[in-house]
Amino acid sequence: MDTSPNEFNQQTLTSVQPRQIGAIPLLLPILDALALRVRTNALVPTHAEIDLGQVLVLLILNRLLAPQPLYGVQDWLPTTVLPEVLQLGPAQCYDQRLGRALDRLYPQLGELWAQLATQAIRVYDLDLTVLHWDLTSLYFEGAYTDSRLAAYGYSRDQRPDAKQVTLQVDVTHEDAVPVLYAVLPGNTADITRPIPHLQALLRFLARAELSDRRLRPILVSFYCPILYKDEDVSLCKAHIVNQAFHNTSRAWTVQRADVDNFYGRHFEADFTILQDASNQTGDDIFAKIFADKQLYKRLSPRILLDGGTN
Repeated sequence: MDTSPNEFNQQTLTSVQPRQIGAIPLLLPILDALALRVRTNALVPTHAEIDLGQVLVLLILNRLLAPQPLYGVQDWLPTTVLPEVLQLGPAQCYDQRLGRALDRLYPQLGELWAQLATQAIRVYDLDLTVLHWDLTSLYFEGAYTDSRLAAYGYSRDQRPDAKQVTLQVDVTHEDAVPVLYAVLPGNTADITRPIPHLQALLRFLARAELSDRRLRPILVSFYCPILYKDEDVSLCKAHIVNQAFHNTSRAWTVQRADVDNFYGRHFEADFTILQDASNQTGDDIFAKIFADKQLYKRLSPRILLDGGTN
């Protein structure tokens, strides 16, 4: 039976599978400029038929274009032009292979990020004059009983019922390009991070790839976890435990000078007096206070009996 031209064209059109191009022509040149595949394979070489750099390019494009769980990447791939571009067949990209690739990459993830970030700084001439640093939280559904990162903590998502991780990020001022990050346990307290963050930033800026930029960080503003404000103010070295207390931690953090001075002026002086009094005698500290006129005057103690003052 002969087929008319119109019927033939209709059959041809319905048998053709459309392919998505999307933003691939924009994203691939960026990944090439960062030398993502080359750097990945240099850090984690392999003799497999698919190198780790190919896998990472594929997963990044999937995450940016049409995020899928690992088991969905194999079905998504043939709907795009990537099989021809990356020389990858859908049958090669099954979830277990992708998962094993990520497991192999994980120990080198920090170094790979640092190399990519420094490459981006040089290629795109990113301005590091001002960096903005902040912490946020990402919550998860599920128990995550074997995770060292997922934990209950202060939830910025208003989900105290869910476990979370804390994400610390430095971004550029002009375009908010991330240059440094850290994934932290979900119960990390903000006040514990300024010093480790500055140390990590110094190490990053000291990398040989950035030596020609002569970068030196200067802290110009500080988000105070007590006042919930980010202002250009004087900062100071704040001890977690008053130095008057012996045999205690000497850990310290960064704090606003006005906040640290307020607590020092209103609270720490009394603690220091008590510490000094306890060091001067082996007797009961309260007996010492009442016997010493100077201590009594400075502390003004009161004794309450049945709610009354005597």
